[in-house]
Amino acid sequence: MSVLIATPCYDGQVCSEYLHSLLKATITVDFELALITGVHFIDTARDIAAAKLLDSKHEYLMFIDSDLGWNGDAINQLISHNKDIVGGAYRIKHDTELYPVDYRANETQDGLLRANSLPGGFLCIHRRVIERMASAYPSYQFVVKDAFKRIPALFSRALLDDRMVSEDIMFCKRASAAGFDLWLDPTITFGHIGSKAFIGNFATYLEGQQ
Repeated sequence: MSVLIATPCYDGQVCSEYLHSLLKATITVDFELALITGVHFIDTARDIAAAKLLDSKHEYLMFIDSDLGWNGDAINQLISHNKDIVGGAYRIKHDTELYPVDYRANETQDGLLRANSLPGGFLCIHRRVIERMASAYPSYQFVVKDAFKRIPALFSRALLDDRMVSEDIMFCKRASAAGFDLWLDPTITFGHIGSKAFIGNFATYLEGQQ
């Protein structure tokens, strides 16, 4: 098992919490790190990461945003669920505790919640998902390392119902249409770093809502 960790970061910078968490992951995770730099659009950066996975022999694509810190062995924790698509939920950068996830409260499996959409910032995708979707959806040319390369349009934003839908939600919609289930592990604690560290654990949050 090997993992391509992909982190879109236009200026090549990551927060110290990300670096601290990633250094811990080097002990237990066999991974290659791909910093997607110099790309203005987050959907294009994620499409480039998908193309990098296809050009590699890695089994998993793991998106981790540059402004996140995570607890424990969270990467292996997601992989251990043996799901095609599984992710964690982190707080938005607001004093009100909110999480950008659309889940089905009545559909659970082994501690996971079935989801309609997941945030792209801590998202684990099996290779077979990218392979099947890349063959089913259009691709486009983009300059990668000073050369044109065709990349699959899996995360491209779209205008739906008079609203521009973000790249992570559009990926989830496309993946669901391709027959893949989405799962959320609510037990991972994250720090989402902005003007301060917005610390949150979705499972604990749900317990407080009961």
